[in-house]
Amino acid sequence: MQAERTKWKDEYNAGLSGGAFSVQDLGLRKDHLKRLDTDLNDQKRAELAQKRAVTKAERIEEAARVAFQEKANEVKVHEDRKERWLADLKKEELRREQKEIEEISTAMHERRRRQDRESE
Repeated sequence: MQAERTKWKDEYNAGLSGGAFSVQDLGLRKDHLKRLDTDLNDQKRAELAQKRAVTKAERIEEAARVAFQEKANEVKVHEDRKERWLADLKKEELRREQKEIEEISTAMHERRRRQDRESE
């Protein structure tokens, strides 16, 4: 678009200095150059708006990444705590089972001793 504008402006200036254009042609070319300038300005505004939108989207994306990372870290902490809690539960269950086995063993041993005493 910038190249087209430059071409038209150069042709316009060359036509002015050489007297190649009629008054009507000069008016048409001048109007065309104004439209090109307006279009160029519109495109620049649109480009600036798009750059702002991209910058805003990048900020939003970065904020989302940070929030996601924070949540991922929280989940990791909770998972680690859960694993430790489950390991503690398993240890406690094993302790209870061992205690029950010891109690059963002791009871069986006492029973045998009593039976042995009674049989003697």
